[in-house]
Amino acid sequence: MLQEPVQVIFLAIKNRWHGMPFGVVALIAFYRIFLIFNIYRNRPRNIPLKSTPYSFGKWFKNVEFILHAPEVILQAYGEIGNSTFAVPSLAEYQVLTCSEDDVKELCNGSEDTLSFHTAMTDRLSHKYTIWDFEYGNVDPHDSIPSRAIKERVKEGFAKKIAEGKKVGGWTSVSIFKFSKAVIEEVNAQVILGTELANNHDYTVFAGEFARQLSSFLTAIVAPAIMRFRGNMRKLAGYIGPVLERRLREEKDGVDLSKKYMDCIQWTVDSSRTAPQREINRLIARVIGILLASSHQMSMSLVYDICTLYDNPEYIEPLRKEIREALHNNSNDPFKEMHLLDSFLLEVARLNPPDALTVQRKVMKPFKLPSGAYIPAGNLVAVPMQALARNKDIYPDPDRFDGRRFFNANAKKGENGPVTKFTDVSYAYPYWGSPRKSWLQTIKQSLVHLLLNYDFKLEDEKAPRFYNWTTAIVPRFSTRLLLKKREDGGLEGLKA
Repeated sequence: MLQEPVQVIFLAIKNRWHGMPFGVVALIAFYRIFLIFNIYRNRPRNIPLKSTPYSFGKWFKNVEFILHAPEVILQAYGEIGNSTFAVPSLAEYQVLTCSEDDVKELCNGSEDTLSFHTAMTDRLSHKYTIWDFEYGNVDPHDSIPSRAIKERVKEGFAKKIAEGKKVGGWTSVSIFKFSKAVIEEVNAQVILGTELANNHDYTVFAGEFARQLSSFLTAIVAPAIMRFRGNMRKLAGYIGPVLERRLREEKDGVDLSKKYMDCIQWTVDSSRTAPQREINRLIARVIGILLASSHQMSMSLVYDICTLYDNPEYIEPLRKEIREALHNNSNDPFKEMHLLDSFLLEVARLNPPDALTVQRKVMKPFKLPSGAYIPAGNLVAVPMQALARNKDIYPDPDRFDGRRFFNANAKKGENGPVTKFTDVSYAYPYWGSPRKSWLQTIKQSLVHLLLNYDFKLEDEKAPRFYNWTTAIVPRFSTRLLLKKREDGGLEGLKA
């Protein structure tokens, strides 16, 4: 492990690192030696370790981990098989649980042993990037009327299409910016409420970038990014006065639970102690949920649209199912969109926004059912992307099958989509109830797209995604072409 850093010092002496002061090169090299020593000393035991080269140059640029983490994990999983293993990351080993017993043990672990909060703090540096956000028991509500979400989806479509470029009868938009615009319209309603829905300004999410820097630089760089943009303070300036007014109304005896139906109010209701109701803490919780939902849902919408383009044979069957469900005029037409349910699950299986899920920081030495011993300081997670491509779980796993999760008995009201323990869950942690929040927003967006627009990628060969550590992120440069359909518009969703 120490061979390459030592070689770097030798080359620095010989070549002066292309003009960089030798003292700086030596300091960084020795820091790297110290870091590698700590990673090695704290390595997990009784578990396969998949190591990748720790060259000084790659560490300095963070190239290996930033750009290739998903590929490294997939390759290791393919070589080792369905067994828990570990790979080194920037500052610790990531222990990736693969067997069902190990996954369950991870999911059921206590916060004081396997900490979600600490894992997310390491990755996002909440103190510096999300207004001192701290993880807590904030459970967003799920009873926003369908009509409100539908109208916000339509506004998001209209605004972004109006800004697009005209290309031979089509409108060209960045697919990621387009998806973000649609999701942000819904977020403004669901999270910030009607009062702020038409007056919001979202921030640059600096957390992922701060995570790549040495921890002692995060406190300097992340706040500087936020100050440069000014968006975090501006967003807090919108939310703070609303929170203060609602706290005053509550003190005066006003029943706020029926007056306000948004995440701001649910955050107030779930914060019961005086420290929890401190204004900056409340602001941080709202901003944290706002950023998380905007980031994840817009990525998912991009995956869904790209998959529809790649598999056009599903477009007309989905349109037919949607029209039938809407024509039935039930209280919840989404319950009858069984093919759409299956399609979305299959998209999520093949296109996770991150190679890992259920990420936990080990706070105390921990032993998995498989026998793996994990010292404190390492990260434990489920390699979601790799498990979802396991041929022993999913036949022909690399092939998209939009009916893979379709249950023929669902139309009889017996069951929903067929799922297993390893399947992608609807219950995403940021938006509480999947049907009424996270999933409804995605479904509303796709229903509006399918019924009202024809669409295609402007350049089908253009790169669509890139890796940022374990995240798999859509590219802003990928463009979508949209054209209004003449037979669209049947969207009689009830409120």
